[in-house]
Amino acid sequence: MHKQMIQHRVSSPMKTWLRDQDISYRRLAEMLGQSASSICLKVNGRVDWQADDLLRIYDLFGLSSDFVLGISSILETRAMHPAGSAFHSLDAGGGTS
Repeated sequence: MHKQMIQHRVSSPMKTWLRDQDISYRRLAEMLGQSASSICLKVNGRVDWQADDLLRIYDLFGLSSDFVLGISSILETRAMHPAGSAFHSLDAGGGTS
């Protein structure tokens, strides 16, 4: 039961962020070179994020691994990113079409 509670908590920040940014699992999957089902499993805490995933997400969006894993808030993530609060825009070449 404890593991299920942790998995739910871990998936929540990333799931919320994706929804707020209007980024689908399919879109993120394309950007990471993975299947949408793989991303769904990771976002929902059923499969662990890999180090390569976390690095790519940071490069694309400035999201820290702590945020993706549910350890820190989005505000802490923005403060730590070199670009400050300015995240990479999908429309400005930060992603694929």
